[in-house]
Parts: sequence; structure tokens; C-alpha cells
Amino acid sequence: LLANTADFDPQANTVAYADLQPEDRYMLVRFNELVKEIRQDYDQYNFIEIYKALMNYIITDLSAFYLDFAKDVVYIEPEDSLKRRSMQTVFYQILVGLTKLMTPVLPHTTEEIWQFLSEPEEFVQLAEMPEVQELPGAADLLAKWQTVKKLRSHVLKALEEARDQKMIGKSMEAKATLYLDEATKQVVDELNVDLRLILIVSQFGTSQKLLKMRQVLTVKLRFKSHLLKEKFANDAEWRRRMLVVTNTSQPYVLAVLQSLQSIIRKQLPKVLKKNRAPLDLKGRVYLKKLAHN
Repeated sequence: LLANTADFDPQANTVAYADLQPEDRYMLVRFNELVKEIRQDYDQYNFIEIYKALMNYIITDLSAFYLDFAKDVVYIEPEDSLKRRSMQTVFYQILVGLTKLMTPVLPHTTEEIWQFLSEPEEFVQLAEMPEVQELPGAADLLAKWQTVKKLRSHVLKALEEARDQKMIGKSMEAKATLYLDEATKQVVDELNVDLRLILIVSQFGTSQKLLKMRQVLTVKLRFKSHLLKEKFANDAEWRRRMLVVTNTSQPYVLAVLQSLQSIIRKQLPKVLKKNRAPLDLKGRVYLKKLAHN
């Protein structure tokens, strides 16, 4: 956070809450919830819960989620672009707030951090604790982003499986197509979030084709299949793309990559026809029919 706010002037570059990008607005709301929780714990001298809350927020919300994709934005976007300044606004506010929240338990560390911040108080010990803000639509925003984060976890799992099987290197080599149910699609549309950024893929799209079928076959192919590897051994396009359908906890919310439908439609029946007995493969092919929604 310090490194990516070195060129940020809070007086000149701060973006108003209403103008923040969707992901930045969510992170500010989420931090506001943390402030509320930790202030209550300080009032009750509940220091172990303060430690747990801080660790969970820094590891789960910041490191594993927000900073995972935000670092690319602040590095690539033009210096004074709205997207970059929006993200830096939230970076800076979280940085200042975290420094204040940690001061009672880490006074020396926070004092060192404070010297790099553009705050009016000379010492962090003279600064007040961050106040809980009344942010419009906070509860609704938190609920909707839980849906997005759950969807993201399914996609990341599919990407990791492809990476383990050497189908892709970095996630930016992939194109993701999401098959969303109506409720999830509505949430994504209302948030107006750039899922390509959130999922950390180079290309992204949605489709509802599978939702119109009376039955949907969900397939999970494990890529140690010698038959499939031999079949496509010389196909550079195949090696570059992943063939995974993720059977999620919400039926019909499937994360797949480019060419999935055509490959399954053309190639899978041949594989199954040739192998009527249980497939003699290291990885098995699973087929499961889902009832009509």
C-alpha cells in the first residue's frame, strides 16, 4: 500500500466515493465494517479478536483478493487516470485507517509508517481512531460482492487445475466464459464490474445458452487422460486452452474457457463410444445430468 501511494496526494488526487470504481467502492465499505468491528473490540479490551480481525482482513480481503488484481491497475494505467486514482484513493484511506487501528498494539511500527503519510498530525499517537462512516447502500453492496467473490473462487479453481496440467502458464493466457443463472447475471450487471479484471484473465464473456437446454451435462475432465493428450498433442490451440467445466454449488453457474462447447460436442462422444467399458485412464471422465431448472 505504501509503495503504490508514493505519488498520491490526498488533497489533490482523492476521488469522491460516488465516483469510485465498483471494486474500490466495495473495498471501502468492507474496510468500514472492519473499523466498526475493531472499535467495538477496543472498547471491550478484546485484543485477541482485534488481532484475528486484522489478520483476516489483511490476508483474505487485501492480499488474496483486492491487491491480487489491483497491483496491475496502478502499474499499467496512466498516472492520472480515474481508474488508477480511484484505486489509490482506497489504498491510501485503508493505509491511514489500518495504521491508526494498529497503533495501540504496534506503536513503533505504525510510527514508522506514519512518517511516509501526508497527514496533518506529526505523530500517529496524536491522531484519532478512524470513525465509522455511513456509506449509502453498504449492506446491499456487501451482499452482492459476496456473490461475485464466490463466482471468482470457482473460476480461480478452474484456472489452477489448468495450470497444474500445464495447459496455461499465467491466468492472463486464458479466456473465461461464464454461464450464469439469472440471479447471478443480475448481480454482475447491477454492479457493472469488470470481471476480466477481477478474474485476472485476458478475455471474458458470458453466455446463457446452457440455461435454455432441458438437461445440462456437466463434465469434469482430468487432464492426465493419455487418450486426450495424445489426441491433441500437436494442437497448439488445444494446449493453450483449458477444457474444464466447474460444477458449482449453484447449478448452471459454470466457468469454462474458449472452445469448450465445440470440443465437447465434437470430440467427447467419440471418446465415450470408443471406450464403452470404464475408461482406462489415470483421470476419469465424470458425467452428471442436472434436472431442468
